[in-house]
Order: sequence, then C-alpha cells, then structure tokens
Amino acid sequence: MAVGVRPRSELAVAAGLQVGMRGGITVNSRMQTSDPDIYAAGDCVEIPHLVSGKRTVFPLGSLANREGRVAADNIAGMVSELKGAVGSFIVKAFDLAVGCVGLPLATAQAEGFAADISWSSPMDRAHFFPDRGLLNIGLVFDRKSRKVLGLQGAGPANDALSVRIDAAAAAITAGAIIDDIGIIEMAYAPPFNSAIDPVNAAAYIADNLCLGLMRQINLADFNGWMADPSSHPDWLVIDVRHAIEAEPYMAKYGGQWLSLPYDQIRARYGELPVDKQLVIFCNAGSRSFEVQVFLAQCGIKNTVVVPGGFNLLHRMGVGWLPVE
Repeated sequence: MAVGVRPRSELAVAAGLQVGMRGGITVNSRMQTSDPDIYAAGDCVEIPHLVSGKRTVFPLGSLANREGRVAADNIAGMVSELKGAVGSFIVKAFDLAVGCVGLPLATAQAEGFAADISWSSPMDRAHFFPDRGLLNIGLVFDRKSRKVLGLQGAGPANDALSVRIDAAAAAITAGAIIDDIGIIEMAYAPPFNSAIDPVNAAAYIADNLCLGLMRQINLADFNGWMADPSSHPDWLVIDVRHAIEAEPYMAKYGGQWLSLPYDQIRARYGELPVDKQLVIFCNAGSRSFEVQVFLAQCGIKNTVVVPGGFNLLHRMGVGWLPVE
C-alpha cells in the first residue's frame, strides 16, 4: 500500500493567501507568501521544480529544514534564497533501496522534452568484492539538448544508491548535460566503487544513444513481445551469455531465442538471419552493445540492445523469465 501527501493549506486560504494548482502555498525564493509579511515553509508550500520549471510540492523533511532556514534568515533581516529543488528522494523497500532525482522518463516526455533513458546494471563496487551489490541506474536525458533531466535507480539497502542520487542532484541543479555527468568525479577505491562509476557509465550509454552508436529496444515493447511473440514474428533474441545461461530460454521459447555466446560471435556471425530484427541480450547490457558495434562493422545493422539486460528485467520481476 502507498499513500500520497497533500498540503494542509486551509489556514493560508482562510487568511487570503495565494495557493497554487497543487494546493500548496505560493512562496517566492525568500519563502514570502503573497503577503510579504507572512512566510511559509515545509510540506505546505509550492516551489519551482528546477528541471520542469513548474511549481510543485516537495514533501521532504530535508527540504523543509532548508526552507525553514531561508525563511528565518529573511525574517531576521538577512537575505537568503532557495530558488527551487530537483526532488531527490530515497526509500528503503524491504531489502532494496529505491531512489529518484529530477524527472522520470514519462514525466519528462509529458513535459515536452525529447526525452530518452539509458539503463545500466552495474555493480556498486569492484566486481571482485564478496559484498558487492547490483545497481540498476536509469539516466533520463533530452536527445536534442543533451540536458540531464533525471536519474532513478534501485540497489542494495545501503549507501550505494544514495551516493549516486546525491551526485546527480548536484549536477542537475547546476544544469548539467550528459558530458558533465560523464566526467563527474566520484571517490574511488575498490571496497567502495568500481573504476568506472555507475553514474559515469550511465552518461556514456546516454552519449552512445545520442550519437546513434547504440540502438536499444523499448523495455515495454520487449516485455510485451515476450508475452505475445506473435505480435512481432520477425523479431529474434540473440543471447550472447554463456550457453548454460541460455538453455532454459531456448527450451521455453524455441525459435524465438537463439544462443550465440559472446566469445563465438566473430566465428559464427554469418549464421545470423538477415530478415529478422535481432534483439541482443546479455546480463547487464554491455556485452550486447559490444556485439552490436561489431555486427555493425560487418554490415549487420538490424540489431537492438535490451538495455540493462537480464539483471534489470529480473529486478523488475517480469513474468516471462523462466523459473530459476
């Protein structure tokens, strides 16, 4: 069960103060209401979303405290401003951490952005550490301007995800584009991070998408096809994982699924059909992209990558995966 939060602005309405479309009290950057002698802060106010530009309510205790300080500064005669927020949050859901900052893909598209998303499934630290955990990171960006619009993800219930959300929040607040995220500096040591931070990797994927170097399939379309293969009879999954990993999929989906391990691609790519849309599948997406690039160099361009691979789909809990 999930519950929503709405601002309690009845007192403000009774006092004749202006409220916004979402019912929050309208304030300026100094937390003044429509009556300049009355200040408001916290879950009951509407402030600008720094990505969409629209006023919204952010019911967050952390933001409420910052708003309270700005209001107090100005009441005390010290000029202080809060120009808006990007809405970063994180929650613990059983053994998962789930978080977001900025705009999710559907919202960004509804706001008129030429929005797309780069999905990745990296480890939260060096792959050889026994306590490593899997992250799923989605970086939302505008294909035309390359502006970063948001970041969302899931991972172990530790600090790994919050570190990436926080870094993205600072960058998005500053108006970052994909290139800025790609070179953002993150603290590195193998017990804490991988040499290529997941945030950097998400930006590299977004860059590849913008440049047309990577072509990915929409996950909703892919999951819909797996549930009803007849909807696209010309599609074929090319599973580049180890043959043992592909076996249960071959058994369940037959001619819809072809096992062609990564280390055999160069020797066997000639077996691939030219009259099919080839959907390349691996565990995290990186090997699929490498295979896509190789095939393109061989003149085979009827390919798309499953973003995030098996690791993302497994965490999403899609129903078509074979029982492990």
